[in-house]
Amino acid sequence: MTNPHSTPNDLNPRADLIGFFSTPALLGRWGHATGASSRTVIPGVAVVEESIALCRAALAQLGDRKSERADAARAWLTSTRERCSGALEALSEVALPGFPGGSFDGLVAQYSERLAVVANAERALARSTTANVKQSRENLDFSQAQLREFTQGTLEDLKVRMTWPAPPPASVFAAAESTTQDLVRVSKGSAPIALETALRFGRESTREEALLWVCFEPQKDPNDLFSWRAKMHAESGGAG
Repeated sequence: MTNPHSTPNDLNPRADLIGFFSTPALLGRWGHATGASSRTVIPGVAVVEESIALCRAALAQLGDRKSERADAARAWLTSTRERCSGALEALSEVALPGFPGGSFDGLVAQYSERLAVVANAERALARSTTANVKQSRENLDFSQAQLREFTQGTLEDLKVRMTWPAPPPASVFAAAESTTQDLVRVSKGSAPIALETALRFGRESTREEALLWVCFEPQKDPNDLFSWRAKMHAESGGAG
């Protein structure tokens, strides 16, 4: 947040807040292009919405299955869904459908009001006499504290909540499902080949993919192939 300006003529709260939110590390991570129209939907919104939908679908598929791997998948999917939902909700407060949007004008109004109060208090202190200098100083200190509470509290909290949630890509869910289907298919053929396939999947899969396997596995584990795949991943660390 830029420092508050000292005179009413210098106040540009809207530009301050646009600069505060539209940084590469914040809105830039959502795909917002600097200077884009407020009617332009931010690309990252669709990505996060898709991830939320995929998490919900995987949780539904997982159901109430009970196991250590099921519990781990359920916890990860739930936390990922909540993180993405929270970030999307926060983003909508200032960028709906694009930026600036949502309640952005309300934030500008609140910021403007606090800046104006500080500026008035500074002028009052500059004109103060021995009779009221103490009260004028207290008024300025109080107005500056109110401004800090808004910039370091309300705005910083919103900034933290709308940080890019790094949603898992759809490809991770697709890979977890397709490799599980492949394993079920090869389980009907040569046992050595099926086991080698399970071990290879365990070595080559990422942590997120491995977490999701259990969501797509049938209740019956053919020749313990799912267990061997999970064990190999745990022992090898997989593909990261």
